[in-house]
Amino acid sequence: MTKISESTEKRNNPLYMTVFRELQSAIVKGVYPVGSQLPSEATLVDRFKVSRQTVRQALRNLRESGLVRSHQGLGTIVEGPGVSKGYVHQINTIGDLFPADVETKYMLPDRKMIPIPSWTTGFPEEVANQTWLHVRATRKRPHETVPFNEMDAFVSAPYAGVGRVIEAHTGSIYGLIEAIYGEVIGEVEQTICTFTCDSEFGRGIGMEEDEIGIEVRRIYRITSNDDIALLSVNRYPATEFIFSMKLRRLNN
Repeated sequence: MTKISESTEKRNNPLYMTVFRELQSAIVKGVYPVGSQLPSEATLVDRFKVSRQTVRQALRNLRESGLVRSHQGLGTIVEGPGVSKGYVHQINTIGDLFPADVETKYMLPDRKMIPIPSWTTGFPEEVANQTWLHVRATRKRPHETVPFNEMDAFVSAPYAGVGRVIEAHTGSIYGLIEAIYGEVIGEVEQTICTFTCDSEFGRGIGMEEDEIGIEVRRIYRITSNDDIALLSVNRYPATEFIFSMKLRRLNN
C-alpha cells in the first residue's frame, strides 16, 4: 500500500474512501483472509500517512459493507460480506429487483471461469469473447420447501472475487459487487420472455416437463465505465410471476 497524498483527495475521493478501497481490495484478494485481523488503527495511520479519524471512517465503511466486524479487545476481524441475514442492497428502483423476505441459496457449479454457455440467448455479442464466474441460485419463501425461482448468473472477470464469499451470501449479487468493489450499478436492461421446462431447467421450481414458464434476463452495467458486470437469467413458473408497469403521458 502506498502513501495517500492530499492531491489524491482533491482530485478523486475523500481520503477515507481511498483507504477503504485499498483495504477492500486486499480483503477480496485474500491478503487478509476471512477470520484474520486487520492491522491496528495506529499501523494503518502510519502506513497510509493519514489521520486516525480517516482510518476510523474507512473501517466504518468496511463494517457497513459487511467485510469486517469489530470486537472489543480483538480489533477488526475480516468477516466477508453476506454473513448477516437478509441483506438487501437498495439503490433507488434497481434495489427493487431483488425480492425481499425470501431465502436465497447460492452455488458455484463450475468453480472456475467459463465462457457463456450455449443455452444463454439474448445477450450482447461482446460477452461471448469473455469468461465468467457462473453462479447458480434458488429462492424460496420461508417455511416452503419448493423454490419459486431459479437463477443462473454470470459475473465478469474484474468482479469475480465475489466467488470467495457468494455461497455464504443471502442478498443480491449486484449489491455484493458494489459493496466489495465500491462500484455503482447504474443501469439494468431487462428482457422478459418464456421458456419450456425440460430436464435441466424448471424441474427444481416444481414445473412439469414441457410446461411453459417465465424467463427474465438482465444485464447489469457499471456507472463509471458502462461495462457489463453481471448477467442473469431468472426462471419462474408462470403462476409465480406478475409483471406490472405504469406509463404516464409526458406534457408537451
